[in-house]
Amino acid sequence: MMRFIDFDGTLVDLWPRYYHVFCSLLNIEWVKIDEYKRAKQKLGKDELVAQYFGKQLGKTYFEEKSIALEEKEFLKYDHLFWKKSEFKEVFEVPQTYILTKRKNPENFIWELEMLGVDARAEIVKGSESKLQWLQEKNYTSHITVAGDSIMDLETGQMQNAEIVMVGYGLGTREQFNCLQIPYLYIDNPYKLLKYLTWENQNC
Repeated sequence: MMRFIDFDGTLVDLWPRYYHVFCSLLNIEWVKIDEYKRAKQKLGKDELVAQYFGKQLGKTYFEEKSIALEEKEFLKYDHLFWKKSEFKEVFEVPQTYILTKRKNPENFIWELEMLGVDARAEIVKGSESKLQWLQEKNYTSHITVAGDSIMDLETGQMQNAEIVMVGYGLGTREQFNCLQIPYLYIDNPYKLLKYLTWENQNC
């Protein structure tokens, strides 16, 4: 069995990073992170979140956001959901990998070092999806994929994949259910830790 665990929103709290990027690009100083998080989870699209706070997105907003989200200036806001010893326990199993999609792999490696993370990681680059990446690898054994986004859930189209979706990242249960792909739902980081360490005993 192989396990691929998403990074952003699954292993690290990305809300502070997304909040600071949003506020920086729209020059907002009065919105608190909890207010942003509630609006983002309820409204989803950045256009609607901006309108909610009385702002409009610029023409280059999404291009700038894509770049900023992977800049060290904003990556420094990320923090691990688990203790480093707990993180190590999950990834000490040889078949366990971080699976992340990044445009700037170098800064991702920098972030792992910043967080003190020592784990095997696979990086999906360019326009390729995680589903496409896994299909190209042609794994024939059972695969577990854990994540917080629709891109993670889409890997459930593979017959040998078991999907675990977390409810504390960017994606919501309502969004997940729209795809009609079976998945296990976990609503907090320590329940995910418990699930993965239980799996450790069965690998």
